[in-house]
Amino acid sequence: MADVPILNETNSSGASHRSIRFSLSDTHEEFIHVRDKLPSDLRAYLTPHSPDDYIRMKANLYLSDTKKSGFGLKPDGELISVFSLPDAHEGDYAVEAAIKEGAKYLDCLGVDSPEGLKTFYERHGFKVVEEYSWKDE
Repeated sequence: MADVPILNETNSSGASHRSIRFSLSDTHEEFIHVRDKLPSDLRAYLTPHSPDDYIRMKANLYLSDTKKSGFGLKPDGELISVFSLPDAHEGDYAVEAAIKEGAKYLDCLGVDSPEGLKTFYERHGFKVVEEYSWKDE
């Protein structure tokens, strides 16, 4: 289980801290149900893995205690299915939690997207080792 602190603005007396806890999802279906709440334009950046896919990959699936973000982690350290619902702003915390749980590498689509996924992951220490041009086929 990984805790990642979040700084929330409070009143003039300063800021308060709380943690987002990421823990294993109860079921693959629960993870998918939350993941698929993403708007379709953002869901397009994720591979739509099924429960059988996650089982076959032996992936551990984590959800935040807010049920607004999550990630998957394969046994070899591949980070998959990272998401944060638009109103949650928990993407950075999901990636940090994934790193604490052993994430070592990932594949990323849409690196030149307006969301700046390449920059987003580089900010967390991931480095591009290979790039491919997208081909609609």
